[in-house]
Amino acid sequence: MGESYLGLEHIKSNHSLKKVKRSLSKKKPARELKESCSSPKCRRSKLRNCDMFSETDRQAIFIQFWKDLDWDQKRVYVLSLTEKVPTKACQSEGDFSRRSESIFYYLQRNGKKLKVCQKMFLNTLGLRQSQVFRWIKGCKTTRKVRNTSKCIPEKDGTKYAKTFIDSLPKMESHYCRRDTTKLYLEPVYDSNAHLFRVYTEFCKRHKHPTVASRKFASIVKELNIGIFRPKKDKCDVCCRFEAGNLAVEEWRAHITKKDEARSAKDRDKQDSIDGICHALVLDVQAVKLSPMITASAMYYKTKLMVHNYSIFNLKTYNVRCYWWNETQGDLVASVFATALIQYLEEHFSDNLPVIIWSDGCTSQNRNKILSNGLLNLAQRSKKIIIQKYLEKGHTQMEVDSVHSVIERALKGKPIYHPMDYVEITRKARRKGPAYEALNMEHNMFLDYSRAGTMRYSDIRPGSKPGDPCVTDLRELRYNPSGIIEYKLDHSSEWQQLPKLCRTVDINSYPRLYKDPLPISKRKYEDLQELLPVIPEKYHEFYKKLPRKSK
Repeated sequence: MGESYLGLEHIKSNHSLKKVKRSLSKKKPARELKESCSSPKCRRSKLRNCDMFSETDRQAIFIQFWKDLDWDQKRVYVLSLTEKVPTKACQSEGDFSRRSESIFYYLQRNGKKLKVCQKMFLNTLGLRQSQVFRWIKGCKTTRKVRNTSKCIPEKDGTKYAKTFIDSLPKMESHYCRRDTTKLYLEPVYDSNAHLFRVYTEFCKRHKHPTVASRKFASIVKELNIGIFRPKKDKCDVCCRFEAGNLAVEEWRAHITKKDEARSAKDRDKQDSIDGICHALVLDVQAVKLSPMITASAMYYKTKLMVHNYSIFNLKTYNVRCYWWNETQGDLVASVFATALIQYLEEHFSDNLPVIIWSDGCTSQNRNKILSNGLLNLAQRSKKIIIQKYLEKGHTQMEVDSVHSVIERALKGKPIYHPMDYVEITRKARRKGPAYEALNMEHNMFLDYSRAGTMRYSDIRPGSKPGDPCVTDLRELRYNPSGIIEYKLDHSSEWQQLPKLCRTVDINSYPRLYKDPLPISKRKYEDLQELLPVIPEKYHEFYKKLPRKSK
């Protein structure tokens, strides 16, 4: 949590030429926001944006980092805001050092990543350089080897197994909806056994020595690599209780919150059936890839990521799926706000309240960008809009069935183009109204993050350390009067958010993207190498994809 605590200090002393270690209690200082970057070089640079972050911005980043994230989430957060780039002249191949690789640092402002210097990055997050380097390197601190001549050289089989795993395309854990540092292989492997078969075929083709399946599994675990499985994980709190690492009182309080949210959702569903309100549930499906076929070349090439944001009407069972690939839009708040607000504008012209149920993902459902967009819609449409959040770890909803139906419809079908997902979605449901599927282009997304379009500067209920934060919110109500109210549980009274900053009257928003988003150079080259296993009519699409120069 970044707070002060009582730790141990190890002191060495010599008594009669014999070294003795003593452990003394020592108060460890709390983490603190350090001075901002004042370098003239950064101010003159066109690439660095240190001067764009005010002290208020830095304070908000610092508080979110230390108060809202656990230790694993902190590591994932740092990795998402750093980038390793090989230098032009490497001193030693494969060795992590400042001579072989450079590290670029970024901070987020209004949902966008802006490049900053190392000092600005470390001082804003209150981290030491050594800690960030260990996270980037991907290993924990190890004990020093005094006599290097006794080190046993790594066997060739293990070496080639690690080389094979490193060469496989991977995805960050965000796409698996887990707060973990683990990376996941793209969803082209059915199981660990399937991965091992591909590995043995690879070694046989290149005449490399292999390791046994058990040894291979241990190497995969050592590298912190997982097989992608698009399913909801068990609740962390419940797993801790089952393992005996959580007090009964804490677990019971968690279950009470879960039951309370479930009951509130059931009541809203019945009210929507009775015509008292409109009730929706929404979620993002696990990431999809394009192309997606059974050719062996697919195992070693990175592919285009495709996303599906689904909205489910609890009364009519009507469903709309918004599909887009990574060149058309990113996974930022304005993208989700565009889809949700467009849906509300098109489907609900009456004055009945609209209730939206979702999980508590901050970048997707619980942030000031989406909240200000919904508040503006409530003012324009003269209706109340309410957001409600399920308890973490227990976010199963009716919209999950949509994703299950789509997964079954995709089974065994080749995907050559992102639009194939749209067509299969429209035909996936056999009973009831067909799913509505839209393909979103880059110029359809609107920018809800502009400072002049936001009435509230923040949706955090408190401002001091220890006060309720964004993740404590359980309900948000957007009133036509331009006021946002909140609840910290589903049974308490409404309270007004304190961060009201200005009066705005916005009837339209600017475009979020002027041009399609470029993919990495490696991904573009991999897609070109996959063209021989893709029908020719799709080649032009992949050849014209925008790409980065490096």
